[in-house]
Amino acid sequence: LDLNDKIVRLSPNPATENISMTFEDRMPDDLVVYDFNSRVVYRSSGFNGINEILVDDWQKGVYLAVFRFDDEYVIKRFIKI
Repeated sequence: LDLNDKIVRLSPNPATENISMTFEDRMPDDLVVYDFNSRVVYRSSGFNGINEILVDDWQKGVYLAVFRFDDEYVIKRFIKI
């Protein structure tokens, strides 16, 4: 596992209905999810124990989840099938 895998884990990947997020040390300040065309499809800030994103109505494809922790960013790729 690389450092990013230790900080944030997404499962299942690929996903059909939802994506669960597991954070090792701390919660992110915010999250933005982009589709393959760089469009924002999801945005969240101020995590308060909500560690799941419903993706059942999203288009099939590849997505990038960009988590911000202070001045650091963790980028995770996942697939919606």
